[in-house]
Amino acid sequence: MITAVSIISTIVVAVATVVLVVLTGKYVRLTKAMVDEMKEAGEPDVNVDFELPERMLRLVIGNSGRSPAKNVRFEVVSDVDCIRSIYSKDKPGLARLPVFETGVSYLSPGRILKFWAGCLELKKEMPLNKIFRILVRYENDIGKLFERDIAIDMSQYENVLYESFKDNNVTVAEAIKDAERSRKSNENRGGLFSRIFTSSFCPVCGENVKTFARKCPHCGEWIKQEHQPNAAHDVESTGAPSLPIDNLPMSKKDMNDSAIPLVEFTPETKTRRDEPAKVDKKT
Repeated sequence: MITAVSIISTIVVAVATVVLVVLTGKYVRLTKAMVDEMKEAGEPDVNVDFELPERMLRLVIGNSGRSPAKNVRFEVVSDVDCIRSIYSKDKPGLARLPVFETGVSYLSPGRILKFWAGCLELKKEMPLNKIFRILVRYENDIGKLFERDIAIDMSQYENVLYESFKDNNVTVAEAIKDAERSRKSNENRGGLFSRIFTSSFCPVCGENVKTFARKCPHCGEWIKQEHQPNAAHDVESTGAPSLPIDNLPMSKKDMNDSAIPLVEFTPETKTRRDEPAKVDKKT
């Protein structure tokens, strides 16, 4: 009985060990695959594409990787006949673009370079080679070499709308500029109306001044107001003189020299200080 139990336990332990070894091997393989993917994600990734936001074709070279690409070189394997290059009027194609001849020495992560390529001419009766094929070679920081074979069918741009290649950031920037121009235009119109209804002309120099200005800021002459406030009438009706708003911040000397009589009342008798108070005859 004891021998049978020991045999069964040995078998169970052996099976569990085998299962653990298998699971450990799978875990190691998955870990290695994850590490390789992380390394590949951190490597440079250079792409070549075209844009057609206008009638002129643009060549786009970008690095979508997480590390810089160095010594980027291009080799045109198959050129196209449907592009009239701006750098070569005799022969169509893209092989003579300066960037393809010189390459790019350094392309940082997320960087996109755009170049004018030429005019796309697809609507022709004669058969044309419309497949553009190019080899891109570049290195990472430690000198590891990468190579990519890219083939682009140029006939896919024949009926594409120009709006397909517009950058959303450019659209937003144009909308902001339009709103700013509209705001400035409204401010200019409002300022013109306010100057018309709240300003007058100096009788001496004829320059534009504020309606209630007492002195012209251009010629320095005093401006005589047509309607002066009647201080005596204000004293009798309201009990206090109504001074102009422009003359409120005045010193005591200016107030004594002012043409408007100053009247001060005491709260006990409510009589004018410059006149003698009436004495009650009963007392």
